Amino acid sequence: MADGTKSDSLTRQIADSAHEFLSTSTLDDTALSNIIQAKKIDVLVDLAGHTAGNRLPVFARRVAPVQVAWLGYFGTTGLKNMDAVVMGETHCSSSTQSFYCENIRTVAGTHFVYQQPDYLPLRKNISADHVRFASFNNTAKLNTEVIACWSKILQLVPNSSLTLKWKTLSDPTFARHLSNRFVNFGISTERLILEPHTDHLNMLERYNAVDIALDTFPYSGGITSFEALSMGVLLITYPWQRPASKQGAAILNQLGYSELIAGSASEYIQIAVALANDSARLAKFQKELPLKLRQHCSDHSVIVASGLEDIFTDLVSKR
Repeated sequence: MADGTKSDSLTRQIADSAHEFLSTSTLDDTALSNIIQAKKIDVLVDLAGHTAGNRLPVFARRVAPVQVAWLGYFGTTGLKNMDAVVMGETHCSSSTQSFYCENIRTVAGTHFVYQQPDYLPLRKNISADHVRFASFNNTAKLNTEVIACWSKILQLVPNSSLTLKWKTLSDPTFARHLSNRFVNFGISTERLILEPHTDHLNMLERYNAVDIALDTFPYSGGITSFEALSMGVLLITYPWQRPASKQGAAILNQLGYSELIAGSASEYIQIAVALANDSARLAKFQKELPLKLRQHCSDHSVIVASGLEDIFTDLVSKR
């Protein structure tokens, strides 16, 4: 059941792969609940959480014997009728369950399944006379500590630049406000490249002019991290306690790049500066990352599918 209001090639691909595909965006919660119950759905999976246009009120009605949250949201739904939330093992710690009212069930590694787009551009070696840092994350994640940390990196890597790309940067007032936050930490506006939203292909191509991607914290990137790595761009991340902070770390751990995971803000800075001064290592990563990630995604999709099947089977057997 698809509740989105937009349709694209991926929508059509999913529809073609399903036994039955229903567009439900025009249905109210009661009508949708009635359809689910009429079809006698055994397992109902939520992919939206508390994002815009979600259907959590339907799950609150207990319309299916087993109800599970997965993939689309980083926190708890808060619903007593949600039987489980599926997480990756690398996203969890001993304290993770305390953040969720649902029972946490895990799959090996990360619970993300990413497929590189068919139009993924080839990595081009666009040379520059300085190191180019970037973050294409939502600008809402740019808290004061993140800006202070990135500013320190720019100070320690002379002539380096930082490219930020997000839709809010099309607003001149907001872009000026964000620039001033860096100025307050001693970074001149000439070292900042602020870009608004573009189509997905052009956004990916912009990574050809990026050497190192800087992850946000404590809310790290998810698909943004996959996209940077797909384009051969190193990612430096700093995970905190909650799962939303461990997204970049989970991906890097799966790829075997734990040395890019910082344990503190000072270590985050050290890793970035060291990489910026090691052009040979950067070139090596740029060459091997896309292929390594492609192989990982192919293998891991099978692992996650098997893990989900086991979880769903177990939950159904216990109802």
